[in-house]
Amino acid sequence: PLFWQRACGLDLLGNPWFRENTWFMMYSVPLAGPRSNFGDFSDGQARPDAKVAYFARMMADRYGNPFAAAYSEAALEQLGRPGPESAMSSIQALHSWLARDPAASVAPQPLENLPAGRAFRDVGMVFLHSDFASSSNAMLEFKSSPYGNSGHAHGDQNSFNLAAFGEWLIIGCSVLWAVYTF
Repeated sequence: PLFWQRACGLDLLGNPWFRENTWFMMYSVPLAGPRSNFGDFSDGQARPDAKVAYFARMMADRYGNPFAAAYSEAALEQLGRPGPESAMSSIQALHSWLARDPAASVAPQPLENLPAGRAFRDVGMVFLHSDFASSSNAMLEFKSSPYGNSGHAHGDQNSFNLAAFGEWLIIGCSVLWAVYTF
């Protein structure tokens, strides 16, 4: 979006999709433990990385999202505060970061005030967290997407995953199978 804004003045960041994408990123890529297992990069590694952390800060300032600001700060602290150049994939992104006004940045709000769960009805996913910012976080995620397995999504329809203490406990469990078994 930064490229298109500079190249032809098209403000894609004004699209509500990007505002919601910031929330999706925070809930699907928790501060501790593995990231969502329903899409690309579901390799079980702890996240977020520096690219996600700096993107969250840029989106926090763009949309006035104090939780995204806190998420970014916590992630950068976990990573040992790497410089923005370590995360930026393009010169346009780095330029946008360096040109921003830190005085105009939104103040972080404690992540403890973040709702424990969030439903993303448009893509058919729900994320629930026991303690979002803690290494003891348990994450339960559900998927029943109108898009099936298109794009970067896996084909695990009507299923759930459960992670706790940084480890996956259940992956790709069908809701019907779980009801029948338990």
